[in-house]
Order: sequence, then structure tokens, then C-alpha cells
Amino acid sequence: MGKWITAALILAGAAGIWAAIFYIRKKLRAYSSLFFGTKNLMAAAQELNQAVEDPPRSLNACEGSVLPQVLRDFPDFDNGLVKRQVQDYLQKKLGSHPDFQIHRVVLSAYEKDSLQRTLVFQAAVSWMEGKRLQKRYDIHYTYALPQGVSSVAASCPNCGGNLGFGDLECPYCGTRVVNPLKQAWAFTHLQET
Repeated sequence: MGKWITAALILAGAAGIWAAIFYIRKKLRAYSSLFFGTKNLMAAAQELNQAVEDPPRSLNACEGSVLPQVLRDFPDFDNGLVKRQVQDYLQKKLGSHPDFQIHRVVLSAYEKDSLQRTLVFQAAVSWMEGKRLQKRYDIHYTYALPQGVSSVAASCPNCGGNLGFGDLECPYCGTRVVNPLKQAWAFTHLQET
């Protein structure tokens, strides 16, 4: 009978240890999910190590100063829509990399000349190549005249005043005008910075 009691105590102790291990493991997974976003504590430690090895790229976001300039030339401009188009363009150009991610896209600059307007976006992206590589890209999105057209002149049909690039109303008489120029937006440049 003493052997049975000893065996029962050993089984009860083993069951208690197993239950304690199960409980601790469950709690560790819960804390790991809460603090690191993954149930695997080792994976979280590896991600933290990679983050230390390759810090996130900073972006030159100038939307507060650039966006009003863009909206003067293009009152119907939708920054959110264009950012999604930039993300689609990046996905098409760089998406073949393993575990490709776009972290952020910002409007960085607005460049003007007589024949075109260029929005410069910056994007922080990453992908896996043994470890997570983070990169920053400049993307130029240009509104230009059609090929073969070297200059344009537009005038108001009401008063004959000169219209500027992208004007939707005459600056002299206020008449709403339709820009007759067939210009189009296109991605013209992609470069790692």
C-alpha cells in the first residue's frame, strides 16, 4: 500500500507540475501577444533584434507646407487617393521581394516649371533578405503636357485674359474655365535614397 501512495503522490506532483507549466506558458503567450504582437516570445526577440540592427528610415514629410501649394494648382487634388496610387505603384515595382511591406508614404516636395508639375513622395519600405531590410524611396508623380507639345497658351473665353497652369477660373474676371490641355499624371521616377 505504501508503494501505491508513493506512486499516487508522484503522479499528483507530475500533474501539478504539468498544470503549472501549462499555466505559465499560457500567461507568457498572452503577455507576448499583448506587448509584442506575437504569441511566440522567441519570434518577438528576433524582431526586436532586427529592429535594433536596422532602424526605421525617417521621411521628409512636408505635407503641411506643400499641400496648400498643390491645392492652389489642383483644387480637386485628393492626397489620400494619390498616396494609395503611390502604394500600388511601389507594390508593382518592388512587391516581388519576400515579405515586402510599405510602412509609410508622405508628400515631400512640389516642383514646378512651365510645362509640368511634379509631386515628390517619400516611402519607407522593407523586405526580408536574411534579415529585414528597410529602405527609403523617392517617387515622382508628374503632371505634364502630352508628348510633342513644347508650349501652351490658354486664354479666358470671356475676357481674353491669360490663364495659368491648371487654372479652373480666370484670375481677371472669375469665369470658370475648363482646361483644354490634355495633360495626365504619370509616375516618372523611382529612386532609393
